[in-house]
Amino acid sequence: MDVLLRQVLIIYLCKEVQVTFVHGTWKVIESMSDVYTNSSVLSSHQDVTCIECAARTLMMDGECYSCNRGDQMCMIYSTCHIKDRLAPGNWEPIAGWLHFCTKMKLTTESAGTWLDLGIQLTQRKSIRFQVKVTYGVCILLSSGNNTDSSGYWVILGGWSGTKSCLRDGFIPNGRVIQSTSDVLQVANSIYRSGSPGIKVIVQKGSGATSLFEVAAAERRFYSFLNCILSSVVHPLKESSFFSTLDVFPYKPCTQNLLAAFENITNLIGENSVDLTNRIRSMDNFLEANFFVRCEEIISEFKVLSLSFADMLAIGGFDYLCKTGKQFFDSIDKELQSLLDGSKYSQKNKAEKLQVLFDRPFSHIKEYCRLTEKLACNYEAETLENCLLSRVTLQWQTLKRTTSTDHRLAKNTKVFWEALNFPKLIDAVKIPTRRLVQGSRDHPLSLYGAGRMSTHDFFLFNDLFVHAQYSTFQTYPLETLWIETPENEKQRNLISLISPEETLVLSTADGNGKTEWLIALNSTINKVLSRQKSVTRRGSHDRLTPPDIRFANHQFIKHGVFKGATYSGYWLSGKLHGFGEMKWADGRKYVGHFKEGLQHGHGKLILKQNDGSERTQEGYWRDGLLHGLAKVRYSNGDLYEGAFKDGQRHGHGIYRQGQHASMAASVYIGEWVSDKKHGYGIMDDVMKGEKYMGMWQDDVRQGSGIVVTLDGMYFEGNFTNDKLTGFGLMMTYDNSCYEGEFAGITQLQGKGKLRMPNRDTIEGMFSGSWNEGLKINGVFKKAEYTDNKKTGHRLSQIFGTMAVPANQKWEGMFQQCINVFRVKGQDQLNTQKAWENVAVTLSKGKKNIREIHPNPSNKIRRILSLAEELETIPPHSKGRLTVEYYHQIKTYLHKAFDLPIHPLGKLMEGLVDVFRAAYIGVGAHPRLLDHAVKEITSFVSRLYNCVRILFPDLSETGGPLLIEAETSSEGGTTPETDDISLVVSCGTLIHPILLPKIYPPLFDLYALYNDKEDEKYWERVRKLNKQGDVGLMAFLGIDQKFWLIDAVLKKKSPSLSALRNQSYCSAIETLQHISTAFSPKEKLEVIQKTFSEITKTVEESMGDVQVWCMDDLFPIFHYVVIRAQIRHLGAEIHLIQDLMEPHLENGELGIMFTTLHRVRQKHVTARQENRTETDFETTKKMEALMRQVSIICLFQGVQCNFFDQGTWKVIDSMTDVYTTSSVLSSHQDVTCIECAARTLMLDGKGYTCNRGKQICMIYSTCHIKDRLASGDWEPIRGWLHFCTKITLATGLTRTWLDLGIQLSRRKSIRFQVKATNDVYIGLGSGHNTDSPGYWVVLGGWNRTTSCLRDGFVHGSQCYSMYSGPVISGEQYRSFWVTWNEGHVRVGTGEAVGKGTIMDHVFPKVYSVRHALIKTYWERGEWVIYL
Repeated sequence: MDVLLRQVLIIYLCKEVQVTFVHGTWKVIESMSDVYTNSSVLSSHQDVTCIECAARTLMMDGECYSCNRGDQMCMIYSTCHIKDRLAPGNWEPIAGWLHFCTKMKLTTESAGTWLDLGIQLTQRKSIRFQVKVTYGVCILLSSGNNTDSSGYWVILGGWSGTKSCLRDGFIPNGRVIQSTSDVLQVANSIYRSGSPGIKVIVQKGSGATSLFEVAAAERRFYSFLNCILSSVVHPLKESSFFSTLDVFPYKPCTQNLLAAFENITNLIGENSVDLTNRIRSMDNFLEANFFVRCEEIISEFKVLSLSFADMLAIGGFDYLCKTGKQFFDSIDKELQSLLDGSKYSQKNKAEKLQVLFDRPFSHIKEYCRLTEKLACNYEAETLENCLLSRVTLQWQTLKRTTSTDHRLAKNTKVFWEALNFPKLIDAVKIPTRRLVQGSRDHPLSLYGAGRMSTHDFFLFNDLFVHAQYSTFQTYPLETLWIETPENEKQRNLISLISPEETLVLSTADGNGKTEWLIALNSTINKVLSRQKSVTRRGSHDRLTPPDIRFANHQFIKHGVFKGATYSGYWLSGKLHGFGEMKWADGRKYVGHFKEGLQHGHGKLILKQNDGSERTQEGYWRDGLLHGLAKVRYSNGDLYEGAFKDGQRHGHGIYRQGQHASMAASVYIGEWVSDKKHGYGIMDDVMKGEKYMGMWQDDVRQGSGIVVTLDGMYFEGNFTNDKLTGFGLMMTYDNSCYEGEFAGITQLQGKGKLRMPNRDTIEGMFSGSWNEGLKINGVFKKAEYTDNKKTGHRLSQIFGTMAVPANQKWEGMFQQCINVFRVKGQDQLNTQKAWENVAVTLSKGKKNIREIHPNPSNKIRRILSLAEELETIPPHSKGRLTVEYYHQIKTYLHKAFDLPIHPLGKLMEGLVDVFRAAYIGVGAHPRLLDHAVKEITSFVSRLYNCVRILFPDLSETGGPLLIEAETSSEGGTTPETDDISLVVSCGTLIHPILLPKIYPPLFDLYALYNDKEDEKYWERVRKLNKQGDVGLMAFLGIDQKFWLIDAVLKKKSPSLSALRNQSYCSAIETLQHISTAFSPKEKLEVIQKTFSEITKTVEESMGDVQVWCMDDLFPIFHYVVIRAQIRHLGAEIHLIQDLMEPHLENGELGIMFTTLHRVRQKHVTARQENRTETDFETTKKMEALMRQVSIICLFQGVQCNFFDQGTWKVIDSMTDVYTTSSVLSSHQDVTCIECAARTLMLDGKGYTCNRGKQICMIYSTCHIKDRLASGDWEPIRGWLHFCTKITLATGLTRTWLDLGIQLSRRKSIRFQVKATNDVYIGLGSGHNTDSPGYWVVLGGWNRTTSCLRDGFVHGSQCYSMYSGPVISGEQYRSFWVTWNEGHVRVGTGEAVGKGTIMDHVFPKVYSVRHALIKTYWERGEWVIYL
């Protein structure tokens, strides 16, 4: 058997532990005698059994096995030994292996002898045990294993189970150091000491009555509820009567009651078991569910109370017993048994049923008594006492509320039974509704009603009902407000205000009024307190309901809101605050209300019959849009601007049609009574024209300007939308007409026409400029003069018939000033203006927070800046100083950038109107003069607005010398810029205004100076091809200022290779002129450039340099050329126009004049006028370049050519094509990718493909084999062809001939980067006089592309394509093919794929030349050859 047992044990252990042991001897451990080897410990207690053990073995090989198997016996491999001693107190080594019992079980007899447990407690501070005994439990904690040793004596349930105590020593009558009269206090003191788990069963005694009474009462209560459940509830739910019951509301109410009763029964059962177990095991009873989950239990009681009250209110018990008489007769004995001995046993079945379901609420009183009694066992303010007191208070509150609810339910039942008003009963009677008070018991009448009329008033818990004869009206309490007149004669009146009407009621006396007021106010407060979305401070304590509340209401009678449903805030019966209004027809308003009407920010959505929407979003007043708003019409039109009383009034923008539509137009300007009135701008995309002038009643009326895409300019007086009377017309070719008009391009009457060559015709004109003119007049041939006039200088009346700049946008400035002005006062007051600014910022922040409840980072920055500017800065010091001026500038920079600041709002509007006026069609060079006048006006009027806030600024805005505060004490004029400053309106406003409008403004300057800048740029590019030495020699710079010695020492290149090595800091500084915005900033860049020149010379020469203009001018000339400023003429023109007069004199003026002279020299210079010295210098440089070309070639191409021969430098198209007529006029066309191949006499071939580097070809080779035609062209014995060229079209709007022979081609591929209006012409000649096809890409503000027959503006468009195809930020690829009149255009690099336009023209033209241009914008091209 032993052998068999060992085999079984191995198998059994392996199954449990799932490891494989080695061979050895196994030992069975089944009692403590086998665990402990020390016989003195438990040798006399063989009945001590290990009921739960933890065993671990550490094998010789280091592997560890463990077993923890509860009540099963533990089997340990006994040949192992301890490898490491574990933590003391956790494991004990016994007989070479590690094992410890976690639980042991033993029994003590009644002999009264002590039993030593044999547990070593040296390293312990606690012990935990369970015990089951009647009374008299003693635990001794000693230093030895008997009572002779000293220690402590713990007595539990001594003195017949009535007392427990601690004793010092093992003397039976020793000193008691702690005693209590209640076992509960002993147990809880042990819990608080941190020794959980001491458990004892104590027989009921006088000190533990409360605790045992709670548990016993809970068990009895559960037993009774369970009897009701099994005898009544379950049979009722399973009965056929209940399954067929379908009458509303009795079926759902009964279901709710039965479910709630069953839930509460189960909960009581769980609590009784939990409480009993805790008392038996002496766990902390305050952690029982009854106390910890008190709120959950009370919540279930409330659910049951509500279901029970609903059944009471509708007479549900009577109805059940009446309709289910057969079923309730069958359980009558069970009902009688449950109520046996009570006063209700003789009642009818309905009353018996009601009493049984009311039983849980009668037990609430017992809960209150028992918990209060438990609390008395603890000292006041202890944690236990507070917990029990709180639980007691919660049960007492539940008792009061359930009692009140049930009383109201019973009264409601009696009311419904007595009421003889079927319509009212059918409409109002629902289970949850309770009658609070009625006029039959508490007299209340309608004030002013006839003596013969009858009016009844009933107050329910959610409704107020007014009944009269056969009609009635209900008023939800959440939208009912109570007011009492203050008039003594009306002291007994009560006003009930609802959203749609007001009832005035009268009571018999003051007491009756008080009763009704208390009932109404308290009931309304209860209704409002159930709203979770609204939190009110002290709502439980207030006597009157709040005037402001959140509620829902459906309008029935209201004239404006009839049929609408509102959800939002109210004030005394009127819509007030944020809310949402929805109509049945789909209309919806979300926003703010005031006094019953839309007021503040809101959005209205109107559904149209065709399914589209019209939205109105903005600020409202008295139900109408008033202030800034945005309206999107159902057809897609959009208006953004000011409203007044629901009509467009003030400044606004109206966008008509879709942005990509041919019918799109934009109006920005003034409105009056929903019509265009005052100054405004109309940009009509369909007509391709822009009108800038006066309007009246939605038509153009008064002075105005019209510009068109074709470069036409009209100025004059408009009547009924038509140009009439004397006016001015200018064309793109500088033709000028002054005379009578009968419409745009319609010349009618006396006039004078000046041709581009200045020939004139004066007489009578009739007809259209575009279609043909009939002229009866005198032709005069112009006399030759060098004074060629261009631009607006062609006419003396230019600008005289336009709207003066100071009259433009006057409403926007007036609106800003009105914010500063005190209402009702004409005189401006600085202090009041600042106060108004603070108020405006505060309102603006509030509006932003309402519109953006979750603000983005941008909105948060605006709010932060607004808070910063709310603080009023110093503004009336009496004297302007440098420090004070800088404080003003800092404030203004922030204010003009803040859209809710009056100045920021004004600036935002001015930037919008300026951009609208001068971009797109408005980017017209003839409008430059108007733009400059407008900016000058802006600066002056903005300065006047600023002076309202800072009156210490100069009154006239002219130049003023100010000093620093520290310099004024001595009374002398400061001599340094650090302590003095010249300020004016320009120095204050320009740095703020110009950066915001600079892009459209500079475009105008670039267009105006385009031709001269093109000449200048051509000249500069040629000069920049020379090295530093050659260029400085050409410009006549004294050799001592070449400063090349240091460069040659560092890099040691040849002289011709030196490029961009001299005066680098000055060149870089001057290039920054394009990044400066104001004239003052640009002049400072020029000044700094001269300073950098001086600094460079002084550092190189080591001496202070005193300049004369003969030395300085050539150096500055060199710096300007090397800076390569593309639009230098536009920069100079801008400075001239906007520079203030006081800047023209002095150092800045001289430096600016020098720059102007340098630029003018290159514009007017002619190559044939160069001096002999220039030619000699150039010849020297050419010889020098020839010497270094061979070196450059070998370094770049890296191949071995013949040592002898002539090398040629190819750096422009003129060197590639021998025909000078091809590209001789386009010197800026550069070969950016070339393919060169030379076939040498020995048959070897060499190729070069070096991107943007120049291509150098050995010219003594000859062609051995002719390659395919069209790919390569033989030129002078060597083979070379450009595969790509790059070029640019300027702002001149003139066609550029590419010079490519297309006779043998049927396609062309190119890339272009341009903002809008890219044109490609395919014709038989090299100009537009020849017939051909016209490809338009990105026309009409980059919205439409098309094909045209011939080069005529306004001709018919074919195969139109809508959508953006070009970009001003990146190159876009296109291809064009043609074949016998069939023209196709597509996108991408693969010809034939991505077609966007395709048309077969009836006229077939021979395509030999390609022409390109861009309209109003600069274009950058890459042409693939």
